[in-house]
Amino acid sequence: MSFLRTSAIALAGLAFLAATGCSAVQQAAEDVTSEAAARAIAESIGPVLEQVGHTLDGTPKCETDLSAVDGNDVLAGTVSCTGKTTKSEAVQATFDGRLSVNDCTGSLSIKVGSKEVVNTPDLPACSIGG
Repeated sequence: MSFLRTSAIALAGLAFLAATGCSAVQQAAEDVTSEAAARAIAESIGPVLEQVGHTLDGTPKCETDLSAVDGNDVLAGTVSCTGKTTKSEAVQATFDGRLSVNDCTGSLSIKVGSKEVVNTPDLPACSIGG
Protein backbone atom coordinates (compact mmCIF):
# COMPACT_ATOMS: atom_id res chain seq x y z
CA MET A 1 0.00 0.00 0.00
CA SER A 2 1.36 3.39 -0.87
CA PHE A 3 2.23 5.94 1.79
CA LEU A 4 -0.36 8.36 0.39
CA ARG A 5 -3.17 5.77 0.51
CA THR A 6 -2.18 4.68 4.03
CA SER A 7 -2.17 8.31 5.17
CA ALA A 8 -5.61 8.91 3.62
CA ILE A 9 -7.05 5.86 5.43
CA ALA A 10 -5.48 6.96 8.71
CA LEU A 11 -6.87 10.50 8.32
CA ALA A 12 -10.35 9.13 7.54
CA GLY A 13 -10.15 6.96 10.65
CA LEU A 14 -9.08 9.90 12.80
CA ALA A 15 -11.86 12.05 11.40
CA PHE A 16 -14.39 9.31 12.26
CA LEU A 17 -13.03 8.98 15.80
CA ALA A 18 -12.99 12.74 16.28
CA ALA A 19 -16.60 13.02 15.14
CA THR A 20 -17.66 10.13 17.34
CA GLY A 21 -15.64 11.48 20.26
CA CYS A 22 -17.19 14.94 19.94
CA SER A 23 -20.64 13.39 19.93
CA ALA A 24 -19.79 11.36 23.03
CA VAL A 25 -18.30 14.41 24.75
CA GLN A 26 -21.37 16.49 23.87
CA GLN A 27 -23.69 13.76 25.24
CA ALA A 28 -21.63 13.53 28.43
CA ALA A 29 -21.82 17.31 28.88
CA GLU A 30 -25.61 17.24 28.42
CA ASP A 31 -25.88 14.39 30.96
CA VAL A 32 -23.80 16.30 33.50
CA THR A 33 -25.90 19.43 32.99
CA SER A 34 -29.13 17.44 33.39
CA GLU A 35 -27.74 15.86 36.55
CA ALA A 36 -26.90 19.33 37.90
CA ALA A 37 -30.43 20.52 37.08
CA ALA A 38 -31.98 17.49 38.78
CA ARG A 39 -29.78 18.06 41.83
CA ALA A 40 -30.69 21.79 41.97
CA ILE A 41 -34.42 21.03 41.97
CA ALA A 42 -34.05 18.13 44.42
CA GLU A 43 -32.17 20.37 46.85
CA SER A 44 -34.84 23.09 46.53
CA ILE A 45 -37.79 20.85 47.42
CA GLY A 46 -36.93 20.28 51.10
CA PRO A 47 -36.77 23.95 52.14
CA VAL A 48 -39.98 24.73 50.23
CA LEU A 49 -41.79 21.80 51.90
CA GLU A 50 -40.56 22.84 55.34
CA GLN A 51 -42.25 26.22 54.84
CA VAL A 52 -45.60 24.39 54.67
CA GLY A 53 -44.94 22.03 57.59
CA HIS A 54 -43.52 18.89 55.92
CA THR A 55 -40.03 17.41 56.26
CA LEU A 56 -38.39 15.31 53.58
CA ASP A 57 -36.77 12.01 54.46
CA GLY A 58 -33.56 12.26 52.46
CA THR A 59 -33.17 13.69 48.98
CA PRO A 60 -35.82 13.06 46.34
CA LYS A 61 -34.94 11.21 43.14
CA CYS A 62 -35.42 13.35 40.06
CA GLU A 63 -35.67 12.77 36.31
CA THR A 64 -35.28 15.50 33.73
CA ASP A 65 -36.76 16.27 30.34
CA LEU A 66 -34.72 19.35 29.45
CA SER A 67 -33.38 20.97 26.31
CA ALA A 68 -30.66 23.56 25.92
CA VAL A 69 -31.89 27.00 24.81
CA ASP A 70 -30.46 30.49 24.50
CA GLY A 71 -27.14 29.34 23.09
CA ASN A 72 -26.90 26.41 25.54
CA ASP A 73 -26.72 28.74 28.55
CA VAL A 74 -30.18 27.75 29.77
CA LEU A 75 -32.03 24.46 30.13
CA ALA A 76 -35.80 24.50 29.64
CA GLY A 77 -38.35 21.78 30.33
CA THR A 78 -39.45 19.70 33.29
CA VAL A 79 -37.87 18.03 36.28
CA SER A 80 -40.02 15.41 38.05
CA CYS A 81 -39.07 14.19 41.52
CA THR A 82 -40.33 11.58 43.97
CA GLY A 83 -39.52 11.04 47.61
CA LYS A 84 -41.15 10.69 50.99
CA THR A 85 -41.62 12.69 54.14
CA THR A 86 -40.32 11.72 57.55
CA LYS A 87 -43.89 10.47 58.18
CA SER A 88 -43.55 8.12 55.15
CA GLU A 89 -45.96 10.15 53.03
CA ALA A 90 -45.31 10.06 49.26
CA VAL A 91 -43.92 13.27 47.77
CA GLN A 92 -44.25 14.14 44.09
CA ALA A 93 -42.77 17.35 42.76
CA THR A 94 -42.74 18.81 39.27
CA PHE A 95 -40.73 21.82 38.15
CA ASP A 96 -41.62 23.27 34.75
CA GLY A 97 -39.44 26.12 33.59
CA ARG A 98 -35.91 27.26 32.90
CA LEU A 99 -32.68 26.64 34.80
CA SER A 100 -29.39 28.49 34.46
CA VAL A 101 -26.20 28.94 36.40
CA ASN A 102 -27.82 31.93 38.12
CA ASP A 103 -31.44 30.96 38.76
CA CYS A 104 -34.48 28.75 38.19
CA THR A 105 -37.62 30.36 36.82
CA GLY A 106 -40.83 28.46 36.42
CA SER A 107 -43.53 26.73 38.40
CA LEU A 108 -43.03 24.16 41.12
CA SER A 109 -45.88 21.94 42.21
CA ILE A 110 -45.48 19.55 45.16
CA LYS A 111 -47.96 16.95 46.35
CA VAL A 112 -47.75 15.17 49.69
CA GLY A 113 -49.94 12.11 49.44
CA SER A 114 -52.72 13.18 47.07
CA LYS A 115 -52.86 16.79 48.31
CA GLU A 116 -51.08 19.63 46.52
CA VAL A 117 -49.27 21.55 49.25
CA VAL A 118 -47.10 23.84 47.11
CA ASN A 119 -47.73 25.60 43.81
CA THR A 120 -45.26 28.41 43.36
CA PRO A 121 -44.22 30.40 40.28
CA ASP A 122 -40.54 30.56 41.28
CA LEU A 123 -37.80 28.91 43.29
CA PRO A 124 -35.71 31.14 45.51
CA ALA A 125 -32.03 30.22 45.86
CA CYS A 126 -32.08 27.71 43.00
CA SER A 127 -29.44 27.44 40.28
CA ILE A 128 -27.47 24.84 38.38
CA GLY A 129 -24.32 26.54 39.64
CA GLY A 130 -25.33 25.50 43.09
